[in-house]
Amino acid sequence: MHELQAGAEVLVSPVVYFELRRGLTKRKATRLIAFLDSLIATLIWIEFTRSDWEAAADLWAQTQQAGRPRGDADILIAAQANRRGAIVVTHNVKHFDDISVGVETWP
Repeated sequence: MHELQAGAEVLVSPVVYFELRRGLTKRKATRLIAFLDSLIATLIWIEFTRSDWEAAADLWAQTQQAGRPRGDADILIAAQANRRGAIVVTHNVKHFDDISVGVETWP
């Protein structure tokens, strides 16, 4: 999280929060849920706009037509990032292969 210490502007998609929280809730990881919530409170939460939904629908159609379908969550995350000129930070880089979005893995 060196980037956070360096003052990088970090946006949080509700989809990312959902994916993280559901996994922690399933594991009943209450301390990690509390940590997640305290971390999220320090970041910039971005809600979906109609334009995000439209961009996601277009991106979904493109991946389908190319014969490289992606999961809805990844499409929604990529569409939000693209519309804001943001980079997706993930350890699942291959989820975003062939989707026109910037991707990085932070240590």
